[in-house]
Amino acid sequence: MKGDGDCAQLLLAARAAVDQADSDGATPLYAACYKGHGDCVQLLLAAHAAVDQASSYGVTPLYAACDKGHGDSVRLLLATHAAVDQADRKGVTPLHAACRKSHGDCVRLLLAAHATVDQADSNGTTPLIAACDNCDGGCVRLLLDAHAVVDQADREGGTPLYAACVKGNGDCARLLLAAHAAVDKASSYGNTPRRRAPATIAAVAPVSSAERAAAERAAELAAAALLAEEEAEGAHKQRAQKTNASQKAKAKKKGASEARAPAASASAVASGSAEADNEVLAAAGDDEGVVGPAPSAAADEALRVAMVAAQYEVLVGAIMEHHALASEGVLAEARAMRERLHKKRKQESQKLRRKHATEMDMQSSLSKLSLLEVTQSPPAAGSASAEAAPASEAPEAPSAPPAAVALTLAELAAATDGFGEQRLIGSGGYGNVYTADALSSLRPAALPLWLRHKPVAVKRAKSGVHDLADLQREVSVLQQCSHPHVLPLLGYCLEHGAPPCLVFPLMRGGSLADRLWPKEADSEHLRRLGLGASLSPLMWHQRLRILRQATDALLYLHTRVPGGKGAVVHRDFKPENILLDDELNAYLADTGFAKMDAGTEASKMKSASNALYLTRGYLDPSVVEGGAYSAMTDGWALGITLLVALTGRSPLSIITRCEEDFDKDFEDIDAVQLADATAGWPPHVATKFKDLVRSAASGLCHGTSVRKRLKVSAALATLSSLADEDGSRGTGRGALDGSVLSSSEPPASTAAGYVPTPLSKQVREMRKGSDAHKGIKDNMLLAFSSVMSRLDAIYAARAAKAPEGFEERINYWHRECSMRADLKDRLHSLRIWANAARHLDDDRWRRDGPRGEAEASQLVSAVKTAIEALEGTSSR
Repeated sequence: MKGDGDCAQLLLAARAAVDQADSDGATPLYAACYKGHGDCVQLLLAAHAAVDQASSYGVTPLYAACDKGHGDSVRLLLATHAAVDQADRKGVTPLHAACRKSHGDCVRLLLAAHATVDQADSNGTTPLIAACDNCDGGCVRLLLDAHAVVDQADREGGTPLYAACVKGNGDCARLLLAAHAAVDKASSYGNTPRRRAPATIAAVAPVSSAERAAAERAAELAAAALLAEEEAEGAHKQRAQKTNASQKAKAKKKGASEARAPAASASAVASGSAEADNEVLAAAGDDEGVVGPAPSAAADEALRVAMVAAQYEVLVGAIMEHHALASEGVLAEARAMRERLHKKRKQESQKLRRKHATEMDMQSSLSKLSLLEVTQSPPAAGSASAEAAPASEAPEAPSAPPAAVALTLAELAAATDGFGEQRLIGSGGYGNVYTADALSSLRPAALPLWLRHKPVAVKRAKSGVHDLADLQREVSVLQQCSHPHVLPLLGYCLEHGAPPCLVFPLMRGGSLADRLWPKEADSEHLRRLGLGASLSPLMWHQRLRILRQATDALLYLHTRVPGGKGAVVHRDFKPENILLDDELNAYLADTGFAKMDAGTEASKMKSASNALYLTRGYLDPSVVEGGAYSAMTDGWALGITLLVALTGRSPLSIITRCEEDFDKDFEDIDAVQLADATAGWPPHVATKFKDLVRSAASGLCHGTSVRKRLKVSAALATLSSLADEDGSRGTGRGALDGSVLSSSEPPASTAAGYVPTPLSKQVREMRKGSDAHKGIKDNMLLAFSSVMSRLDAIYAARAAKAPEGFEERINYWHRECSMRADLKDRLHSLRIWANAARHLDDDRWRRDGPRGEAEASQLVSAVKTAIEALEGTSSR
């Protein structure tokens, strides 16, 4: 439980019972896997511990390691043939556990070991549903790339898309819809994804150009109708004002008539004549008959009926018709209600106009989304440059590469302009490499998202240079390999009599060698890759991250996958064969010399010609002396590569030359003096790198004793530990990515046959002018919410005493939890921006908010980096 490897070794040497369980059925191996003590796991497996012995709850060591996200332990267990699909008492498999906890590394390992991707637990929940319920887009992408059934429902009929909609997760919903998930499949309760979350579906569902045009046209017609109604209402109001003015004039005349009426009435009384009454009425009704009969009950009733109907047009008409005969009280009540209905009508008009603008904005955003999806980089996530954000982990790459396609030489020639000079991006002893924009046989739908619509590299061998068997072996090896950092083979051409060709994704970041020695890199090669003529040297954390990924790929090659590939020896591991993408993610390439063995460990073999395959400088001396290739000789090449990355020196006799330069044995040389000063190596990292190469106790390049040779797995564990300390093993990008801050106005719809009307253009300009920073504001709200949630989790131990208010809580974390002052200041800036956005305080946003996307992105990126470092510290 404590991870003391020395004690475990002593106990095993004293013949301790390796599988004796506690009262819960947990074995020592289970405990080591649960805690992530890789050294102890390795010792127990070497002592033949039962790899699949479950606890009393049915939980196996593999399940425990996946549940806690201990990838190193998972890798060791799978290498010893652990049952990848053994479930607990509730039917939950290791893959379920990894997906529920968002452990992408473990998911990748399990899928590579052929875990059953659609195995459901006792509730019918599949790993894909679990990943969607946990809002983990990275795991969803991995499962979909492994051909998970997209609409498999649980016992209540809930599909993965329904789970994503319940959580309001647009990213997962977008991935599922791209995989053709059903939006109207009902659960047992009659709910569908579309009914459960119409806004989420509307925001991510693919929309055709014709549908976008129709929706926008309908929206603007609605807006035009509203504008027409408002114009008619204005005209009606003017007529009403004229009518009121006329009535006032008539009222004045009425007053004069009433002044004459008493005299006529007195005369009528004195004479007692019945005709006098008629004279009074005639006098009162003089002047165009302004005064009519007394107030009418029928008029009051008509107004009351109109008020009950509560329809603006009906009430206005009733008032116009009956105002002369209605009583003052009822008329006043009707007029008051008319004003209320008018105000309500105006509010609804404004609301509908805003809805029109929103609908148009959504249609334009969907147009932009459709463009983004087909150019999506590997997951992940974010578009910050590798130079600016070296700490980001490799994006979520597919768990299984696309099946390599057999291509014709004619198709390759057409795609490369006849293998023209303008398409040449590299050459060597094996042949030339050309770039091609697209190949019709490589259908985008058959490729993972991160490879779609991307340029490819066509590697064409020189005639007579390569034995066809070598290339067939490379195709065979790559077709069985499935690892995010092994360069996938997309296609091949092995036609009889034609120069063999292999097709790979184009790695625009060059090679690790180009980055280690930028001054020596071929400037023309860099230009054709789209890189600048002068590359900035890699910093130490970038070198560490690249080498960790490449070492992970090498160990994968060495590891036999049960039911899959055999163990593979690469035989040419070097910086030139570590290729980089745009974000400096590493891909191990050139397996043309690799050979696969069906045995249980990496093969040890010599070619029939006894050829030396490894490049000079990286070749294990034992092979030069006639020894066999093995995982250990690959380890020697890895050690030299680590030393080259540490020092920036040439690999030729590098250890001997270091000893000569310092006049000391290599083990006694100070690592800081060896390290490349331009990379900024921290002393403890430089020391560990040097010790991996060779120390008094062990090393990848230990020459005096095979027993002291370090295994590649141990080297990877050290590199991973260093990467954890630096925070450079992040599993993906979330809401804090700078890439989400884009608020630029999307292009207008360009659907065939549709031309936006002046009204549409006017509304767009109104929307754009009303709040050009709306996208930034929305993302500041999301970013601040995400930040505070993550910090609450980090400082959970102090939650009871933490104040409720954001400002006070941030100050409390700084004062009581030793949070850095610079992070506190940035959090307050983000808090102020979020408050201005939340309360629609435009004045404060203009005064205190960011000046644009660049400033907002820079602040969020700095906060993200600081929080990831805190999370890495708290996890230890």
